[in-house]
Amino acid sequence: MLENLKKFQLVPKWNILPKMVKPKLQLGRTIILIAALVFVQCDANSDEFKFVENYWSALDLSQKEGKPIFLYFTTYTLSYDEFRYHFATSKKIQNKLNKDFITVLLHVDTKTKLSESDIEKIKRSALSEEDKKAFLGLKNKGQVNALLQRKIFQSNVQPLYVLIDSDGQILVEPFGYIKKDKTLFLNKLNEGLRKWDENYQ
Repeated sequence: MLENLKKFQLVPKWNILPKMVKPKLQLGRTIILIAALVFVQCDANSDEFKFVENYWSALDLSQKEGKPIFLYFTTYTLSYDEFRYHFATSKKIQNKLNKDFITVLLHVDTKTKLSESDIEKIKRSALSEEDKKAFLGLKNKGQVNALLQRKIFQSNVQPLYVLIDSDGQILVEPFGYIKKDKTLFLNKLNEGLRKWDENYQ
């Protein structure tokens, strides 16, 4: 597996138990609740969910592996992260993304500094010289991801889901929060995959 391919570390849903269980609940009811929450979490093996965190790395991987790209723009402060807690815990969605897509997790508020590799990827990108200058003037990856979302996809709202090809062309109209609708989410993925197959097969 390539070095920049990572595994999605989900926060177990049972971590929210203290907020949900009232102090006076009986022990038996508490055990049942814990078991139910763990069962929901085990719908998928989160250790198998793979993603990258760099837009330009994803373009390279897409060309190399012959797969479309799924971009997920998000923040650490979402009131509810439906992708992390709902879609990524679905085995069907997890398998679809791992098998058929290059998944890219892009936090717009991360403070991680740009690495030399990040800077080189921006310099070698297809951006205009003016745009390259704008990106290279930023201090961290979050600012780069936020500018990427605004400049290329004309959006400043998270979550934002985008399906693109290896040239950065949009396959399906970008969409945002969809009320935890797994069927709709899968339909969007399949639509993007069909568009990819029509153009590249």
